[in-house]
Amino acid sequence: MTLVSRLCFVSVMLCASGAPARGQHVDPRHGGWMGLGLGYGSAVFSCDTCGNRRRLSGWTFNLGFGGTLDPHVQLGVQGDFWLNGLRQGKLPTTSTGTVLLAYYPRVNGSAFVEAGVGLSNYALEHGTGDPIEPVSEDYPSYSSGTGWGYTLGAGWHGMRVVYHYGKVGALRDAGGATVATGWKQQLVLVEFMGRFGPEPPTARVHAHARILNRAFPRAGMCPAAVTLFDAPSDVGKPYVEVAQISPSRDGSREPTPEAVDEAERNKAADLGANGVILNHIAGSREVLYDDALAIFIPADSARASAECGS
Repeated sequence: MTLVSRLCFVSVMLCASGAPARGQHVDPRHGGWMGLGLGYGSAVFSCDTCGNRRRLSGWTFNLGFGGTLDPHVQLGVQGDFWLNGLRQGKLPTTSTGTVLLAYYPRVNGSAFVEAGVGLSNYALEHGTGDPIEPVSEDYPSYSSGTGWGYTLGAGWHGMRVVYHYGKVGALRDAGGATVATGWKQQLVLVEFMGRFGPEPPTARVHAHARILNRAFPRAGMCPAAVTLFDAPSDVGKPYVEVAQISPSRDGSREPTPEAVDEAERNKAADLGANGVILNHIAGSREVLYDDALAIFIPADSARASAECGS
């Protein structure tokens, strides 16, 4: 529990930093994920040898990690930890270790539902009142027990509401003597949380050509032979308009200008052009979008051949 209490402090710092949850990205989720959360919740305890059920409230935090099976489904292992406030003396705590499956109805949405099964633990610890290390290392648990449990939850935009049922069974003291039987616990938790994943891959750029000069049947050349120009006046030599090149991208991330230029250069090379005028279209007209004009400069034929080693 001491390690867990230190992780609590880490989760507080990360939640306070305002780092976005993975589900909030506009790109489809992918790859591994790590989850952290902090919140508050209510716990109800009962047992065969107890009198009345007992209801307590307290702080909760979680830590989990796993992978993405597809953009709709994530699978992982998560621990949810609850303690009945920060105080000195006897301190009820619970912890769960759950194999968790989360389903996101929308590929790039933040809403999800989740369910899982795993271990459920109760321990009556000695509290310190310290938010960084709320449970003392110097005292054994007054009583504790571990059984099985299940978790159901839902979340949206960094909020998570979860219900946990645990059938712990017998509680024993530090000497091994049974102090309660048939122990059960139910928790309802509300948390600020985030599931963080890797950065989306850089968008791939595809270039498509509309041929402007059908009488230009030249073999392709290497991309190194294609010179990029910002304006027709920069060319400085007569040229033939070969094709208008329009880029498109994969995914929703904005490609870098360098990636767009490279795709247009490669497409022009495939067509046998040896120049590209950026942000221009047929008729050498300037545009504000990323289309480009592939051109052939007869006077640069020797230079292009030298660049390609032919």
